[in-house]
Amino acid sequence: VWKLWTEGRALDVVDSTLGQSYPPEIALRCIQIGLLCVQESVNNRPSMLEVVFMLRNEAPICSPQKPAFLFNGNLDMKDSSTSGGGSSVNEVTVTTISAR
Repeated sequence: VWKLWTEGRALDVVDSTLGQSYPPEIALRCIQIGLLCVQESVNNRPSMLEVVFMLRNEAPICSPQKPAFLFNGNLDMKDSSTSGGGSSVNEVTVTTISAR
């Protein structure tokens, strides 16, 4: 999503089966708020109260900064977690718990 956002193509993440059944500006605002919530610096992330305010109002909101982690689009999460390799550019791993 971050890559598409920086390229100005954030609406590409919206499910195509929705067609034009939603206002694009609302979808972009929701994507922008989501990106604000995963910014690298915890101090820049909005509180839940701020998120609710942003969702309920049309006041301008700031542009998101780089997210805390970025997944490499060429890696399959399932395969990378079982092979012991990192699943993102900052080598964060995913652990799956399974019963015996």
